[in-house]
Amino acid sequence: MNLLSENAVYPIGEFQPQESVSQGDVRAWIGEIQSTPVNTRNLLEGLPQARLDKRIRDNAWSIRQLVHHLADAAMNSYIHFKLALSEDNPTIKPYDEEAWNMQADEGSRDMADSLLLLQAICNRWTVLMRSMTAEQFERTFVHPVAGERNLAHYLDFCIWHIRHHTAQIEASLHT
Repeated sequence: MNLLSENAVYPIGEFQPQESVSQGDVRAWIGEIQSTPVNTRNLLEGLPQARLDKRIRDNAWSIRQLVHHLADAAMNSYIHFKLALSEDNPTIKPYDEEAWNMQADEGSRDMADSLLLLQAICNRWTVLMRSMTAEQFERTFVHPVAGERNLAHYLDFCIWHIRHHTAQIEASLHT
């Protein structure tokens, strides 16, 4: 049974990269990264445990799994930034989101650690990005599938990813 409409897979649409990224875009996105943990906690406030375990649609993750995934994704994105800033055009290692989601810590009923991790990573990531120059946002890494990306354009993707999963959670709350 679908809990969401047919737009549930991509409730905000598939990722469409911006052709150019301005410093204003970057500043706004850094603010979104900083507010992600609070916004996530606010979405979850008062939800019964049983609701957190419902799949948001057939063959999809539960709200609880999405929260764990948001922490995993923030952690990996932060590391990608650090690699691009500290190495010359490194090749990053992507992670298998489905395989990560099958691990014992992902299935944990308690989301407290993932919410703390999300808060800590977003705090550090925000401090890092606020210290970066425009030139540093042009630094690149190589993704084995997606190819070369600079950090400004990667941040565009990271923001879409957060919005995407947040929209899935929000939509599931209204079913």
